[in-house]
Amino acid sequence: MLKETVDPLAPVFLTEGEFDTLIFEQANMRAVSLPSATYKIPPKLKDRLIEADYIVLAGDSDQVGSECMNRLWNDFQQNTYLLIWPPGIKDANQFYLDFCKRSVEKFKIEIQRLVEEAKSTPIPFIHSLQESLMTMTQTNLADHPKRLRAPWKQVDTMAILLPGSVTVITTTNTKQGKTCFTKDLTLHNAFRGDIVLNYGAELSIDEFKNMIAAGLLRKDRNHLTAKDGQEAAKLLAGVKYYYGNNPTLTTIGPVLDLMESAVRRLSVDVLVLDHIHFYTSGSKDSTTIESEAMQRLKLMAGKYQLKVIVVAQPRKSKQENKGKELHVTDVKGSEALASSADAIFSLHRDYVKIMDPENPPSDAYEPRTQVKLLGVRSKGDGPAFCELMFLGKYASFVEFTHQEEPLGNVF
Repeated sequence: MLKETVDPLAPVFLTEGEFDTLIFEQANMRAVSLPSATYKIPPKLKDRLIEADYIVLAGDSDQVGSECMNRLWNDFQQNTYLLIWPPGIKDANQFYLDFCKRSVEKFKIEIQRLVEEAKSTPIPFIHSLQESLMTMTQTNLADHPKRLRAPWKQVDTMAILLPGSVTVITTTNTKQGKTCFTKDLTLHNAFRGDIVLNYGAELSIDEFKNMIAAGLLRKDRNHLTAKDGQEAAKLLAGVKYYYGNNPTLTTIGPVLDLMESAVRRLSVDVLVLDHIHFYTSGSKDSTTIESEAMQRLKLMAGKYQLKVIVVAQPRKSKQENKGKELHVTDVKGSEALASSADAIFSLHRDYVKIMDPENPPSDAYEPRTQVKLLGVRSKGDGPAFCELMFLGKYASFVEFTHQEEPLGNVF
């Protein structure tokens, strides 16, 4: 069907829905329909579409449809134009019925006019402010359907992180749960429909999947069985979560190359690098390398409309400051790590104060965890501080209660 529709001598209109495609076809225009605004076009079909004379993106004008068309505009770019429907018009079907009063001839004339207007803005990321305001469909950013969400209510209301954002997660000291926190956060979004790629520098796939199974099943991470793995896999049915770890890559450039290739291939929504300092520390010019890596991640976030999460180490503290909460300047590395971030979250757990020789703690830190928003570009409605409880044997964080082990699944 697609092979017959695409003609190298004619434009092809990309719509959202079969009715819209039929409207174009009855006007003797070539059109292809997406099953939905969330559908990710496979690479082979993209290659076929770009064989047309040019592509006109003519999807729905609602929030989800507009985001879909803008994402495709960025993907195709060359010989691709974004058609903007008149105010109050959602799609081609409504344009034909209400605006053109069921006149096929008027539909042809008006579509050509809209195409010419679209050609006046030939590239993505350059917008007419007036047109953008006229077609604005979403004003409440807190309810944005594609923002990064957290499984903990108080953390969820701290910051509004939209596609194109970069979030940094750090801790007071190492081994305080950054990876587990990031795992919980990203898995929550995967269950909400996002495609997640989590690239881990230090954990193998076996270690990471152990953490996933422990959290999903609420079973001790040190005593899982093959059957537990199968049960956890069933809970992930339909969830698209990918984990990357290539021990042969030791510098940040090849790692980011691999991650970007996976983003294009898998149509990723949430991208994680855990952690950046594994690949940037130790070199003679680590500050420059880290700054360039953060810049590239920020550009990737914008180009592919990703929600990027960068896990970072804290600076080595002076003796008198060890164990104390972080300031934004305490994030290890270059100034670019903090300045490029749209939000910075810090986790802090106190050292265990009461030691019982007869029953020594299994963790040097208290399970009670302070979560603090050190800086943000788009502040949410909630406070910038809350507390979570770290359940070490389940490799998970839960909302703080007075129960020792809250029941239920956090996802």
